[in-house]
Amino acid sequence: GFRFLLKQTYYIYKLITISVYYIICKGDDVMKKLNWKQIGKGSLPIILAIVFAFALIYFVRPLQVAGESMEPTFRDGQWLAASRALKGTAKKGDIITAKVNPTKETPADKLINGKLSIIKRIIGAPGDTVDIKNNAVYVNGKKIDEPYLNEPMKTPNYSCKLKADEWFIMGDNRNHSLDSRKIGPIRTEEISFIILNG
Repeated sequence: GFRFLLKQTYYIYKLITISVYYIICKGDDVMKKLNWKQIGKGSLPIILAIVFAFALIYFVRPLQVAGESMEPTFRDGQWLAASRALKGTAKKGDIITAKVNPTKETPADKLINGKLSIIKRIIGAPGDTVDIKNNAVYVNGKKIDEPYLNEPMKTPNYSCKLKADEWFIMGDNRNHSLDSRKIGPIRTEEISFIILNG
């Protein structure tokens, strides 16, 4: 069911793109040849379908996972449903994508306009204190339950107090993830999408 929805969203997006391109290129000829009286009789369903398609594309967009940092939750190449419109509702436990400043080790071919696009899970929200001690994660002094991990985490101890616009994010594949442990907390403005099927 969900894959079918994603596929239909893609087809609608493709149809709209082709239609807009055709109208721009052939607009004058099309407008002259249209029989507006005939179109008017059945235009409402078409108009509603187009409006719905644009709304669907705005609220739900297919994104493809690149890399292994979110395994086993998401696999490399897996398609997900994401929303830019709902990113303001992000909270701890949600999975988001973000565009962040790269590290020196980041290959140039991984960058888009000088930024690195990543997909991670939110561990700490603005105002939280995040501590990593003895390979366990504590938020505001409480150890968090992480059933999504596929193997024990092996990482140096870490501690930070998040500012009003900062988020602490980590990949589910902890031993193979570039995240806040290395790049630091991300800012709210760096969040691009929230993953809806996360």
